[in-house]
Amino acid sequence: FCPNRMLGQRGLFVAVLALTATSSLAFTTSPALARLSGNGQSAFTPLSTKGSLYVTPRRATQLNIPRASLADFGVESRVPDTPTKTKCACGSNKVYAECCQKHHDAGVAPSDPVETIRARYSAFAYAIPTFLMASTHPKSNEYKKDKEEWEQDLVDFCQSYRFHRRGERVLGVRIEDTRYLGIGDEASVQFRARMIGPGQKLVTFWERSRLKKEGDKWLYMQGSLLEFEGPLL
Repeated sequence: FCPNRMLGQRGLFVAVLALTATSSLAFTTSPALARLSGNGQSAFTPLSTKGSLYVTPRRATQLNIPRASLADFGVESRVPDTPTKTKCACGSNKVYAECCQKHHDAGVAPSDPVETIRARYSAFAYAIPTFLMASTHPKSNEYKKDKEEWEQDLVDFCQSYRFHRRGERVLGVRIEDTRYLGIGDEASVQFRARMIGPGQKLVTFWERSRLKKEGDKWLYMQGSLLEFEGPLL
């Protein structure tokens, strides 16, 4: 889901989340979730004055989906107490122990771009900032040298959104398209991700994330918000 402030954050998942202006589902937070275009106008244009559906009419918007939370920041851990019985937040329909947990525990990005997107989304859901930071490419606009500030941004985002409905029903991320670019060391992953935003309202967004392969790991570079529905901070 993995930054600016995508949904209010600084730097997706991706992936997710990437709603309005902050990192990838990859994988954002408060000061204006919508980034501004060069002329100072919002890059998102409302299709209706009633709803909250927006699209990017002019140019792709950079996203960052950051998410994290640690006891040091006074945020309660969301990692499942029973990983062998709890469905993974990424929406794979597998239990956490057989899905994203291995990536989170190892603290390194997966060897598959789609798995990186899924693992970033679930890292936002479980408030694991260290994985989000580790799975971000050093040349990404979402990458920060000040790790403490970066981690705090992720924590802020994590406190603002939830990734499960009541009853622990998984919202998850749905992969819609994956393409390998260049000599195969870059990939583009388009996905739809969901989360619970302000007022307990469902937020759905579509993002295209770009990832780059380093060694055998796929790291998040940036994301473009394609469309979103629902309230943002």
